[in-house]
Amino acid sequence: MDPLRLLARSALGAIFISGGIDALRNPSGRAKLAAPVTEKARQVADFLPEDNEQLVRINGAVHVAAGGLLVLGKFPRLSALVLAGSLIPTTLGGHRFWEADDATTRKNQQTHFLKNVAIVGGLLFASLDRQGNPSLGWRARRAAHRIPHVS
Repeated sequence: MDPLRLLARSALGAIFISGGIDALRNPSGRAKLAAPVTEKARQVADFLPEDNEQLVRINGAVHVAAGGLLVLGKFPRLSALVLAGSLIPTTLGGHRFWEADDATTRKNQQTHFLKNVAIVGGLLFASLDRQGNPSLGWRARRAAHRIPHVS
């Protein structure tokens, strides 16, 4: 594996592994922060568990598993997409800076919100990385041009 890809995937995966382990061990604070978002999510997805702490633990387990796969280079494109998808509700639930009453809290939460947006961007790039190999579409078009035309 390319050392730069290993470094980039390790840097992205490490924050999810660390945060996921913490969410598994200490879900209560995150569950309280996420409550307004999880209530709205249940209206759309009624299969979600009613217990917010359980939802936080599930999300934490997803972060640990997908982050580990990303670091190991196993299913890196899929694991990056899973992490990006799970980070969106995590960000909306945990960093609602627009609701903060004081300026310091608002700025702090806005910084975390924007950091997560940047991480989603990095994960989207990782989800597109084919490690230098051409796409399946490109290969198919190239193969089609090589087929001799019969007149």
